[in-house]
Amino acid sequence: MEDKKVVEKLKKLTESTLKKVCRLDVITPSLYKDTFLSFAKECDIEIDFEDQEYNEYLIKQIKKFQKSITETSSSLKSNIKEALEAIREKDEKKLLQVEEKVYLLEAYIKSLEDDILKDELTNTYNRRWLYDRFLKENCFQENGVMSFVDINKFKAINDTHGHVIGDKVLILIASMLQSISHVHVIRFAGDEFIVIFRKQTLEEAKNIIKTLQDKLSHKAVHIKDSIFPMNFSSGIVEFKLGEIFNEVLEKADKLMYEEKNSA
Repeated sequence: MEDKKVVEKLKKLTESTLKKVCRLDVITPSLYKDTFLSFAKECDIEIDFEDQEYNEYLIKQIKKFQKSITETSSSLKSNIKEALEAIREKDEKKLLQVEEKVYLLEAYIKSLEDDILKDELTNTYNRRWLYDRFLKENCFQENGVMSFVDINKFKAINDTHGHVIGDKVLILIASMLQSISHVHVIRFAGDEFIVIFRKQTLEEAKNIIKTLQDKLSHKAVHIKDSIFPMNFSSGIVEFKLGEIFNEVLEKADKLMYEEKNSA
């Protein structure tokens, strides 16, 4: 199985698994596997752990996060030890050096958090950011407007032109969505994005999305002797403080498919 296909199949489950295990001091392959399979069962997704490429990918992910946790823990212990020595010796210079190291460590931890909350391909936020940072117990914490975006005929693009071209389409559309002022953009699934409008009204959000769709209608991807158009469909709805995310998403999804089917 190709690595890209492996990654796509794992993405729906990886974020949930990492959310649980990356807070632990020690992560073993068996622990990751058990946690991963538990979430897979909840999502009704079959996973074959006999697949060697799956195992290699999982081990790679485990080592990456385990290394980060070990390095962070080691740095914290070292800084605490140096700080205690500086306090005992009343060494202000050493205390300032420790303080500088702590700032660097905080920046490093922030970068780790950013990596976990960002989609690697498009640099948009991922589902973990949505559920952990924006929503609270699956409910909105403020009023606003949400657009649910789905790329038109994306499967056909992947099947005909391959994943490399498909990735370029994803990156381009994500970049266009991120160019909008005062929004959060989340890659919700493979070719689906959510745009949270933080300051715009419903009508303003509709006009912005329509402008992007018009721009895309005049663009085309050229591959050797073939040319294919690209665009997306969108369902745009308002949401209220305390409203359940899944209910709002269902409304937006319905409007998105109405637009897709009328195109």
